[in-house]
Amino acid sequence: MSFRISTLSFVLVCLACAPAPAISEDLASELASESDRPARVVVVTANRTEMPIEQVASSMSVVPGREIEEKQITHVSEALRNLPGVDVVRSGPVGGNTAVFIRGANSEHTLVLIDGVEANDPISPTRSFNFADLDSENIEQIEVLRGPQSTLYGSDAMGGVINIITKKGDGTPHAFASAEAGSYNTYTEKAGLSGSEKQVDFSFGMTQENSHSISAADEKFGNTEKDSYKNTGFSGRLGYQPLEQLQFKLTSRYNHSDAKLDNGGGPGADDPNRMLKHEESFSRFEAGTSFFDGKLKQTFGVGYADQWFTDNNDVDAQSSEMLRSRYDGKLLKFDWQNNVAVTEWFNFIFGAETERERGSSQYYSEGPFGPYNGDFDPQSARTNGYFAQGHFNAGQFFGTTGIRVDDHSEFGSEVSWKVAPGYQIDSTGTRLTGSVGTGFKAPSLYQLYSSFGNPDLKPEKSLGVDGGIEQQIIGDKLAAGVTYFWNDFDDLITFDPNTFISENIARARTQGLETSLSARPLKQVTTKLSYTYLRARDLDTGEQLLRRPKSKFASDTTYQFSAKGNVILSVLVVGQSVDNDFSTYPASRINLPSYTTVNVATNYEIHKNVELFARVDNLFDRDYEEVYGYGTRGAAAYGGIKLKL
Repeated sequence: MSFRISTLSFVLVCLACAPAPAISEDLASELASESDRPARVVVVTANRTEMPIEQVASSMSVVPGREIEEKQITHVSEALRNLPGVDVVRSGPVGGNTAVFIRGANSEHTLVLIDGVEANDPISPTRSFNFADLDSENIEQIEVLRGPQSTLYGSDAMGGVINIITKKGDGTPHAFASAEAGSYNTYTEKAGLSGSEKQVDFSFGMTQENSHSISAADEKFGNTEKDSYKNTGFSGRLGYQPLEQLQFKLTSRYNHSDAKLDNGGGPGADDPNRMLKHEESFSRFEAGTSFFDGKLKQTFGVGYADQWFTDNNDVDAQSSEMLRSRYDGKLLKFDWQNNVAVTEWFNFIFGAETERERGSSQYYSEGPFGPYNGDFDPQSARTNGYFAQGHFNAGQFFGTTGIRVDDHSEFGSEVSWKVAPGYQIDSTGTRLTGSVGTGFKAPSLYQLYSSFGNPDLKPEKSLGVDGGIEQQIIGDKLAAGVTYFWNDFDDLITFDPNTFISENIARARTQGLETSLSARPLKQVTTKLSYTYLRARDLDTGEQLLRRPKSKFASDTTYQFSAKGNVILSVLVVGQSVDNDFSTYPASRINLPSYTTVNVATNYEIHKNVELFARVDNLFDRDYEEVYGYGTRGAAAYGGIKLKL
């Protein structure tokens, strides 16, 4: 506790010592020149090729790597929390299972890409991705595409796509190392090296995080045992361009974690020796060619994802059950893509891909009711996909239209389509966008082949519509936007208590509004605001879907107090949601109250090679729950130093 208080005091002193709002004429001139030349945002996820975000008609958000660094975000999930239409839910402290919901869709309906590699875990019961251990080091930007995206990405993209892109090395080689310490005995070390030399570019990053944290099961229920967490991560990108028309790229990201768990949440869930070990690696090799002065570009790629985790527990005073388990999931994918510049205003892409997923698990327990063996023998499935999409940018009109056919080894073929037009009124600074499209999700290996599985399952399906308007006001000083969205989900897979197997019997609907406002009221102050209203319902019961807040407000305000430092204030207000209380039988629904968190981060470069940084999370020490029965951290302060060479 004394370390926590002293660190908090250090951070508050740093903030208090920040210079007053008055700035020098030189700094004002520097900031003015920066603001007059806004950075051009280029994205790749919307059309599987680089394009300015102004030409994207689909609803999209981008989190740049610079913002991640300045806010001192250590995990990708934390970088997503303040985005409109995106909800992050974690079971307990750092290291707990972390799910992301886009526009109220299930977490498994979001396709997660890491440098183009599908990260959704084949051995997960629903083939979802757990964001618990994915660190934010060495990231160029994160792109979030909302709404059905199966036209370009096939299965798992019913609700949207999250694409994490690793930095590309550029310029004279340079390196850095940083160390951070803070509350809950948290220590984080990072190091990186990047640059380019003639035909080669490279970027590497490493991170190590240790935390004693809090009890995973909420302390208010009498759980007092602290659950520790350790995570080691590596990321790298290597590029080689021997010819102007030929280039190669290799990317890789790896995480290994050890997280102590409890036996669920709520009363009596403390467990002193339950341990989850998790390892995940994602690699991709890519070769690109260019012909006819760049009018035809081809990409050949192979991606590989390997994920495993063990969940082990020994008998102790709180539990008389022994558990040994291991889960392995692998995915190998080959893809071929062609980008054709048909005219100056029309581009056409088409391609094919094939992937094979494989999963297995071993589960053994001993308890009061005897031993239980629940092994899942190795199973696999193959999917072949063929896609085509056109993008036009003719004057004030822009947009995309596309179609895709996927063939699954178990259920057969599925067709997806999408149309997304846009219109830019230059004279008024008004931008109109919209999209309508379909999505699907193939049954997971567990849903098909486990003891509760059903090989006759059909894919889950979705139809999504959205429409938005963006308005530039006072040049680039003020911009506002609002988007309405509506999604229908059919043939959702759930466990049928009448047959004791999985069936396509569930339906759901989500709809709502996403609003945003960005402003630069002063040359040294920028702010971003967003508000999301969500109505997510089970169409069979009429009840609110679990863990989907009805509303969310988020803001980020940056004050550049000098050319060498800034302060960022982040506010998150999450509305009421619903969860299950498993301490009753049968489980009962319970309301989770709304909550507000405030984070403050500051950076200051005391020398061109030395930077100090500090932050306070949950500044006002709010007590809240994202998952019923699981704990969350109170006020926490951190500080550190970064050396740059």
